[in-house]
Amino acid sequence: MQFFTGGKEAIEYDELNPDEQNAVDLVVEQGADFLSQISVNLGQSFKNQMKAFERFAGVAKATFPVEKTITYPSQPGTLGVNLLIPEAIKYAATPNPSAGINSYTSYANDSWDIPLTAGSVSYILGAGGSNYYTASNQTNMHEFIIIAENGLVEVGTTPKAEAFQIYTQIQSKYGIYTAQPLTDVSIEKDLSVYQYPTLGMIPVYPNLGVQWGLMPRKSGVSSLRLLGIFVYEHEFMPALANAYV
Repeated sequence: MQFFTGGKEAIEYDELNPDEQNAVDLVVEQGADFLSQISVNLGQSFKNQMKAFERFAGVAKATFPVEKTITYPSQPGTLGVNLLIPEAIKYAATPNPSAGINSYTSYANDSWDIPLTAGSVSYILGAGGSNYYTASNQTNMHEFIIIAENGLVEVGTTPKAEAFQIYTQIQSKYGIYTAQPLTDVSIEKDLSVYQYPTLGMIPVYPNLGVQWGLMPRKSGVSSLRLLGIFVYEHEFMPALANAYV
């Protein structure tokens, strides 16, 4: 499999202990099992990336300023791990970079829906210009997002994305990549489930800005789900109230 490094040449890593590895594996296995009920192909692809998810969970541990242990579910003083939800991506309605909140995205609040206008760029992550997206970089509420390879899936709406581009604050040399020509054909019979390519597994750091844009060929709202996990300090999402923006 492939990985989008975003220009990072040296990546720190902390080895997971057996309990931490089990926590990550449990979350990934749960995700794969539920995905398999909808799409065997999606579920198997997700599960096949388990070792990579483990690896990047170790990168998350090394990235955060305070060393903590990964647990599932999270507990005070630990790092949590969970399947991606909209609130892990758009973790604040209004960005505030000075406070470590760079939640720039075209996603609606508490939703996988993105409004698209044909011929105008929309952003899965970021908002163009200097408005780079980062996972939460708030004190005691750091977050690290890991998006699965080809983990961009449209559900229940008509595919509209034609091309994508992804770059970071330290690497912007790559041009666009396109959706495959059969994107508008569902990957599962009798279901509206469509899959887009990514440039490999995508780690999203709290301290490295990223822009991931798309160009739609049609206007309308698309429900674009991101398959993956996020590792976070417990205080980032300690209670149900924190799972709503």
